[in-house]
Amino acid sequence: MSASGMSINGNKSIKLTLEKDGKNGRIILRSTPYEVNEVHTQPLDVDQQVEYLDVQFKWKGCLQQRSTGKLEATLVNTIEVRLKPHQSLDVQARFAFPKLYHEQVLGMAHRRTLTSMDVKVLARVCAWLCLATVICFLYFKRASGGLGPPSLSTSISLAQRNAWHDQSMNQYVWLPRLLSPTKRLDVPNSSIATSKDDAASDWSNDFVSSGDGLDLRGFPVNLASLLRLSGGNTVPLRLFLLAVWLRGGLLSAGVRPE
Repeated sequence: MSASGMSINGNKSIKLTLEKDGKNGRIILRSTPYEVNEVHTQPLDVDQQVEYLDVQFKWKGCLQQRSTGKLEATLVNTIEVRLKPHQSLDVQARFAFPKLYHEQVLGMAHRRTLTSMDVKVLARVCAWLCLATVICFLYFKRASGGLGPPSLSTSISLAQRNAWHDQSMNQYVWLPRLLSPTKRLDVPNSSIATSKDDAASDWSNDFVSSGDGLDLRGFPVNLASLLRLSGGNTVPLRLFLLAVWLRGGLLSAGVRPE
């Protein structure tokens, strides 16, 4: 680092010394004095936490992020503001989820945690739109007639892969971590999804080829009408909700003529 004109700031450094106890086969956290540029560094205790890149660490490694609780608090705050349904969806996509991406990508979030977060989001969306259950078209983008809720289990996994491809560390250090998310993106008799567009296309193809999407095969779709009805800013709120219920097949015969 000195050859490249860089130096370590001793006041912002912390030391960690791990030794193996030969008698008991345990790991010892020893308080060993160190100096960095003639500055005594601070020792790390057993209960002490360190924040690096907005991620908490202890002497054992990265701490588990409480992202589920943060997501729940964000959803509750959105309800307390009393926004319209389409406004709540925009707040989620533009402000709530980008705050969670950073710590989830660096914090190595488990796939079950991401899946549970997706379930919470869809439950809130159904509550905002007065839906009794989750309907399939919610997963599609707005250009395809859906509402386009972000899928954390897919987007964060792709973001982790992009971060690992761009990292400058030794590739063999990250190889065990790189194999785990690759398995969850693998689809039998298909290629691995490498972008958000590929994931959305897979969702659409699987739905149309399934029994639930049998009626959509060869059905003409007017994209202009879908885009107009999918945005609450261009139509009244009641018409927006009626369009959602109509596409979900939840309107009664008496309401359909409206």
